[in-house]
Amino acid sequence: FDEKLSILSGVTAGEGTPAPEWKATFETALSEAPANPPPGGYGREGTEPIDESTAATFDPSRNFDPEAAIREASLYALGSSIRKETNANRRADLETVLWREVKEATTEKAQTMLLEAIGNSGSGDYYPYVKEEFASASVPVRAKAVAAVRFLAPELAKPILDQAKGDPAASVRKTAAWSAKFQTAAQE
Repeated sequence: FDEKLSILSGVTAGEGTPAPEWKATFETALSEAPANPPPGGYGREGTEPIDESTAATFDPSRNFDPEAAIREASLYALGSSIRKETNANRRADLETVLWREVKEATTEKAQTMLLEAIGNSGSGDYYPYVKEEFASASVPVRAKAVAAVRFLAPELAKPILDQAKGDPAASVRKTAAWSAKFQTAAQE
């Protein structure tokens, strides 16, 4: 467990050089956690509604799964690592891991987690997947697809942001305004 975090922190923080086996260990950690989270998300049975006043607090009665939480955080960090990696070979290795995860996502929760990681990556290579997910009937998936364009080149992000501004779901429209702020800041 500590070794996995140590390797991951070296990859994500860009501090030093991770151990040579970082990729194998990272892939093993991802493969050991379930690829598709339960319907209610990790740490929840999926049967009780979320109480927004306590949602951000740790509650051991929610059957918190630390391995699953590490998987989720690792995916987000993976996306950020892709965006920050300057070594082309390491970046390609990281992208291979994320592409594998994209291919395995079958639940709404898995799709939203991946869209978050893709958004963190800022890579236009994932644009076809983002565009496909933006057409989803699921409001949370559409919203995450809109969030995923925040670091993309303006010519890729603009069509999705423009369309999202007219989406029937308020959360998608709100996400479009949020993502547009990143686009504006990047152009300044």
